[in-house]
Amino acid sequence: MCAFTHNETRSNADNRAYRAEETMSALTLKKIIDEMWDQFDKQVVTYGLLPGDIEKIILLVPNTILRIGESLLGFWNNLAKGGWATIGPRMLGPTFENGTLTKVGKRTFLAPAPMGSRTAILIEKIDGKAGAEVLLQVHDRNGNVVERKEMTFPSDSSTPSRRFEVPEGKFGVVSVELDAKMPAFRVDKFEYRIKYEERPEMTTEKPVKGFADLHVHQMAEYAYMGNWLHGSHTGPASKALAPCGEFAHAIPDVLWNAMMKDATASKVYHGKGHPTYEDWPHHLDIGHQQVHEDWLEEAHQRGLNLIIACPVNNEPFSLIMGALHPLSISEPFRDMPVIKNQIGRIHEFAANHRWYHVALNPWEAREAIHAGKLAVVISTECSSLFPRDEGDFIDQLDELYNMGVRCLQIAHEVDSRFAGCAPQEKMLSVLETVKRLTKLDFGLGFETDENGHNKRGLTEDGEKLVNAIMDRHMLLDTSHLSFRSLNDVFAIASRRQKYPLINSHTKFRAVLSDEEREVQREFLTRIDHIPFYTETGGIVGLRTAPWINRQAPRDEGQPDIVSTDRGSIGTARSYAQQVTFAQDKNLPMAIGTDINGFTNQLGPRSEDKQKPAGVSEEYWNRGLRHIGLLPDLVEDLKALKTPGASTLGDSAELFIQTWERTWVRNLATRS
Repeated sequence: MCAFTHNETRSNADNRAYRAEETMSALTLKKIIDEMWDQFDKQVVTYGLLPGDIEKIILLVPNTILRIGESLLGFWNNLAKGGWATIGPRMLGPTFENGTLTKVGKRTFLAPAPMGSRTAILIEKIDGKAGAEVLLQVHDRNGNVVERKEMTFPSDSSTPSRRFEVPEGKFGVVSVELDAKMPAFRVDKFEYRIKYEERPEMTTEKPVKGFADLHVHQMAEYAYMGNWLHGSHTGPASKALAPCGEFAHAIPDVLWNAMMKDATASKVYHGKGHPTYEDWPHHLDIGHQQVHEDWLEEAHQRGLNLIIACPVNNEPFSLIMGALHPLSISEPFRDMPVIKNQIGRIHEFAANHRWYHVALNPWEAREAIHAGKLAVVISTECSSLFPRDEGDFIDQLDELYNMGVRCLQIAHEVDSRFAGCAPQEKMLSVLETVKRLTKLDFGLGFETDENGHNKRGLTEDGEKLVNAIMDRHMLLDTSHLSFRSLNDVFAIASRRQKYPLINSHTKFRAVLSDEEREVQREFLTRIDHIPFYTETGGIVGLRTAPWINRQAPRDEGQPDIVSTDRGSIGTARSYAQQVTFAQDKNLPMAIGTDINGFTNQLGPRSEDKQKPAGVSEEYWNRGLRHIGLLPDLVEDLKALKTPGASTLGDSAELFIQTWERTWVRNLATRS
């Protein structure tokens, strides 16, 4: 039987429409490519580079290209709103887009920015007996095609895939044209999905030194309608850390401290800040700035080489703060505008502080640390992530990704549309009730089972979001997930070649006192959860709260190296029990302070007889009252001969290895 070409199956009218569409597509394609290069040149200049230095840029600073490409997505979104997507090329995205070709017409896709040899195009046939001809081209800034490749999908029921990689040394706008090829004497369909994949430049695997803090609320002053945290993260200390009055912000300390009577409970101490710091920062205080730039730089100079900076907000608590201080509201109460503002502040801080660098991938983090900088990974923590009235949640995820977010929590303090959260202190049941009332749900607190555990796990949207996070090589922070949600997430990670999971600020139930177990409920890590991190190549951050921990349970024959605290406030001795337990379980760990969040910090160890060398007087006598004293905690743990202290001291490398596993699952641990 004679085989006909795809054009031979079309009528004359179909062919005229096809040629008209093809001409319009070509004109539109050229116009968009020209405009894209113009936008690219403008972005290059903002990075202090010359548009003509492309080869030099690619060779010396490949991650700058990645950043410029992401910034062009806003330009693409404006084009789409102007109607480009309906009459011409569509944007090629980093996640699969599904489509179907029938008897007439071709479909053209463009990558969102000029790209080089780290880019691959993936096309998979899903269904149908039609085939397709594929033309892939790389267009330089002068409109020339510098690379061209043709591929074919056969006209049968098979479902093959095709992959195109931009050759080494080539750089330009990548276009993909799909043209249906029908079986002989019949009309069918070619159903497909397509995406681009951009691999960061794996520039160095040289191990880094220093430790990591996986949970820092650097910009928390902008949360909770601006009514909770006093003091600024930046500026002269005389202004940023100026004294405050009892009724200036937050809740009056008399009221708050009357509610929080336990010795280790969080407190609020209004009063004298700079210059004496007599009242605050205080290691028990949660209402005043603890991450001022001077303290953060001090910590970096002494070994803190990586942090996860976590923009934060909670809508129910913000409503309460707004009601208490209606005349001093300075920020919105809804989560997403607040989160985006804090992300912007992080980038602004990076632009003004050369020692501080926002990393978009693990290899960039390595380079930053080797260059003497603090590597910063942006995460988020909020109560109402990706609300329905702000559009498709995958689009909202991409927006945060394009703003530099590389880590995400999908539930925090209250149940979200994606997952059940971990119930803990009774106050959080109040927040859950407030959240439910705002949605005209008149239930009280969390819905729990006979064991007091949250009944909610991942929702259908939650499963989609978790997969989308992993598709983008982002880190999923499980810290505030309910036990059911955590189990659901681990099941997805297992199906995806053991995708690495992290818990940025946790504590082990086995080490907590009975009283603290009751308080923390599901906001902790059980022994049966440890494989969720060890089997996936993940990592946990150990929270530095001043609980009195019980002696870490060790295997038979292993001695107790560090005795836990006997007083009323937990110090490095209590923290050493958490570190020891993680070390005994071969669990990669870092610090997870949750500083500037709703947790207090470890107390002073001055009741012990002799201060170790390398530990400051301030830490010894005032405890972990600001982030600048974190290196003292690490030195103190080493002085106590804590099992795992050296592991904690090298935790920046451990975290980066976990992040690398989002790209390369079988990464071996480096010595």
